[in-house]
Amino acid sequence: MGRRILLNGNAHEVIGVLPPSFQFMDRKFSMLAPLRFRRSEVRLISFCCQGVARLKPGVTLAQADARANAVFQAGLESFYGAIASGPRRREFLDQRLHVRSGARGASPARREFSHSLTALLAAVGVLLLIACANLANLLLARAATRKPEIALRLALGASRGRLVRQLVTESLALAALGGVAAVAVAYVLHGALVRLMVESDTRFHMSFTLGPTVVAFIVAVTLGAALVFGVLPAWQGTQADAGESLKHQGRGGMRSAAPMRSGPLLVSLQLALTLPLLVGAGLLARTVYNLQRADLGFPAERLLLMRVDLQDAVPDRMQREGVTRELLGRLGQIPGVRAASFSHLGVFSGGNSTETIEVEGYTPKGDADHGSDTDTVGPVYFSTLGVPILRGREILEQDRATSPKVCVINDAFAQRFFAGRNPIGMRVTPVGDDEGRTSYEIVGVVGNARTQSLRGGVEPRFFVPAVQRAPLPPSPTFFLRTATDVAPVRAAVLKTVRELSPALVVMSAQSVVEQMAPLTAQDRTTARLACTAWW
Repeated sequence: MGRRILLNGNAHEVIGVLPPSFQFMDRKFSMLAPLRFRRSEVRLISFCCQGVARLKPGVTLAQADARANAVFQAGLESFYGAIASGPRRREFLDQRLHVRSGARGASPARREFSHSLTALLAAVGVLLLIACANLANLLLARAATRKPEIALRLALGASRGRLVRQLVTESLALAALGGVAAVAVAYVLHGALVRLMVESDTRFHMSFTLGPTVVAFIVAVTLGAALVFGVLPAWQGTQADAGESLKHQGRGGMRSAAPMRSGPLLVSLQLALTLPLLVGAGLLARTVYNLQRADLGFPAERLLLMRVDLQDAVPDRMQREGVTRELLGRLGQIPGVRAASFSHLGVFSGGNSTETIEVEGYTPKGDADHGSDTDTVGPVYFSTLGVPILRGREILEQDRATSPKVCVINDAFAQRFFAGRNPIGMRVTPVGDDEGRTSYEIVGVVGNARTQSLRGGVEPRFFVPAVQRAPLPPSPTFFLRTATDVAPVRAAVLKTVRELSPALVVMSAQSVVEQMAPLTAQDRTTARLACTAWW
């Protein structure tokens, strides 16, 4: 207590210690610090944050939602009303808080997995029907062997309803044993399920408890399964004529095969239900295979990504250019680094930036036909990434803040806006809120590269030198193309950052393959669960 910890270049005093088991909103933390907003650094963009509140007795979620949004809207009017203007003012003010119960947590992994797990739950239900059909076949065979016993009981005066209840009770006992075994297996294997989900979110945490809802679901499924695979054999096993059955038994004749007439139908049902599961598991595995081998448009091997937070270490925006340039120079001198550059968005970071633009010589065909993705990048960005130059040149060191404004477009941009025309020398103008518009001359066309998503087609994108579009990104992603594996270079890279300034915070340092892993984690997990369920 009272000791100080350097966090993002600022000293923080330790005022409390929480137990190791503490978690908040499905997250575990090593340290928590107060959230401070500095008005001078707030950008006019939509923001997202999560808060927690304990409701007063008698207050519903709907009431809390209405009251919280009333306060929120007043805060938006107070903040944006004084500094926002232009056509986007309504966009800034048209924001809402979403109040929901915290009982299920707020983990993004839960929302991402909800649809996949719902589909898997349906698949497991089909698997349960297959198992029920299999057990029903076995019970039909057992009922055939017990036909003399049933016939004798009928001859001695037992009612068919009494015999059906007895056979269904036996099926219920079998189902109860299966339900208990299922709970035991789930209790043992739930850790493996969580570990599969951790591939999607390393901070993911899920508890496993036999609460009332889970117990009620287990009991309902157990009873349902007992009825599904127990009623048909019980009903069919008691339909035979007692006298006729005893007569055949007395003569040593063959037992009637009547109770087994439903057997082929149940086998056909099993095959019909099994085929969709097999095809679905195969399609999921194929999807994972295609995603992991998608053509990125650049070689992913020997490419290290490092995201550095400059905002707290270099609060002055004008100084960030010098720090970024010096850090880029030092990174390029590390042994084993062949090329180095940076960009605002990075690759597969989950972020994107889209702007409304005007393209010289192009007439939009609709309201949605004058937008494009964009990114600000450093010198030799495309050479470092490995994206081929199709026409013209790439962004170079000579493209400075005082140089003519230039940009590079990808092939998807050229195909949409310059079909049949040479784009080199044409101009792209982002449409902002301010009256002055900056036009950028197209100096190069590069190949299509997947930098944010593995699905769908590559969207049009134009790239602008970071120094020509102030301010520089507060947390740029540096790209380092290495001559060997990235693992030996990573330690030298982190050391270089610390030597430049201990206040610089390295938010992440990993290869492109590691960066891409969360994008396919959900598909890999779903495919594994589906294949496991099938086997």
